[in-house]
Amino acid sequence: MVGEAMTNSETPTETGISTAAPSTRDLSNVFDALQRPERRTVLSFLHECDADTIELDELGAHVSSRLTGTDETLVRSMLHHHHLPKLADYGFIDYDRTTLVIRPCADVDELLPLFVE
Repeated sequence: MVGEAMTNSETPTETGISTAAPSTRDLSNVFDALQRPERRTVLSFLHECDADTIELDELGAHVSSRLTGTDETLVRSMLHHHHLPKLADYGFIDYDRTTLVIRPCADVDELLPLFVE
């Protein structure tokens, strides 16, 4: 309403209409997810490729080729045991640990402006 103060959970937009701001927990998850170059590379690759799903071997090869001085086998292991489960926990990907298949979620595209140059 006109003349009413915004609450702490609202932010102004370019149109002047207030929207709910992301919670501190949501922002913490985003920053934690984007903290490591391996996870940024995963999200960027998932955005760039046209496939609905990616296998861990293909993703591991791509990530290790982008990060200098990394062993592909070690990268695949770190993705499988640490980075992909973390991204899945935050809801940015779906990761099937049995079939080793990764599927991006819709939110991936929204994260790109935060880390793509």
